[in-house]
Amino acid sequence: MVVFHVLGSYQVCQMPVFDMIETLMAKHGVRCTRIFRLIYRSVYVCLTVFIACTIPFFGDLMGFIGAVGTGPTTFWLPSVIWLVIKKPSWRRWDFWASWVIIIICVAVTFLGAIGALRGISVDASGYKFYQ
Repeated sequence: MVVFHVLGSYQVCQMPVFDMIETLMAKHGVRCTRIFRLIYRSVYVCLTVFIACTIPFFGDLMGFIGAVGTGPTTFWLPSVIWLVIKKPSWRRWDFWASWVIIIICVAVTFLGAIGALRGISVDASGYKFYQ
């Protein structure tokens, strides 16, 4: 059951890539029929699954990308933007609550990135292709 959720979220996250492929194909005069979409999307998924299976530290790599890319934009950047836009007084509780959220989330972001880098270095130290 979990596999279906992962495949569904994978398809949603890859939609910009699929859109880029279809745009390039349309520029070259290729019609994007349903059969064509089924074929190139299946090939793309098989290729990325092969790469993920080949690299043993792929999960840690995705964790690092998530910590560096998703962590700031999801957790602490909205609080920073709110502080810049609203400019609340430093005497208000929401000012201090925002700063507490920012500090905790920045720490979690850095710890997540450090942990993922350590996982990559541990996994990659004894890595040999297909052995």
